Amino acid sequence: MENLGDFLRREREFRGISIVQVAQQTKVNLSLLQAIEHLDWERIPCRTYMRGHLRAYAQFIGLDTEDLILRYEQQHEQHLADLQRAGEHDATPIKRPSLVERISEAIRLSKVAGF
Repeated sequence: MENLGDFLRREREFRGISIVQVAQQTKVNLSLLQAIEHLDWERIPCRTYMRGHLRAYAQFIGLDTEDLILRYEQQHEQHLADLQRAGEHDATPIKRPSLVERISEAIRLSKVAGF
C-alpha cells in the first residue's frame, strides 16, 4: 500500500493544488503539512489532532475523509508495531510525580521563595 504522505502529495499535485494553498485554506501549519506528506512520524501530532488535520486536508482537496483516516490509522498502527519490534519502546517509562509529591514540591518552593 502506498504510504499516506505519498498518497496525499500525489492527489494534491494531481489536482494542481500547492501545499501552500492547502495550508492557507485549512489553517494547518505549512511545516506540519510537509511533515505529513513526508510521513515524518516524529513531527506528526497525536492522533486526535492528526485526524482533524487530515479531515481538513481531505475535504479541501476532495478526498474521502473516512478512507483517509482509515489509511492513517493502519499506517500509524504499523509504525507503532515497527517501533516496538525495533525496541524503541522498551525503555523504562518516565515516572511522573504524584499529586502529593507535586503539592509538597510547590509548598517547598513557596517557602524558599519567601511566600
